[in-house]
Amino acid sequence: MGEAVAAAEGADARVIAYVRATVELAGAGAHRIAVLGGAGLTDESARERISRTHHEIAEPLRQALAERGDPEPELIAELVDGALGRAIDRIDAGDGFDRVLSTTVRFIGRALNLEE
Repeated sequence: MGEAVAAAEGADARVIAYVRATVELAGAGAHRIAVLGGAGLTDESARERISRTHHEIAEPLRQALAERGDPEPELIAELVDGALGRAIDRIDAGDGFDRVLSTTVRFIGRALNLEE
């Protein structure tokens, strides 16, 4: 994911690349391992490691948001993450991948006033 984001030119393009890469990984089933691995964890240190890893994965998004001048990149990244979580849920529920991807990119693009 980091490579796709790094290859994009400009902060807006990096946000879009992050969104696309996240949805594409979900469409390929890559997120299922994390979901299964995190299900039912009772070990606090394991939950903390997963949380820290998730935070690290989202760093390129936060950086792009900060570069855009968004006033609260951490909060906005969390809101984007929420939209991505629902997009992943829709894919898992059987909605068409292309439809979910294009709608998610359009939704986040409009919400953040991104230029493509």
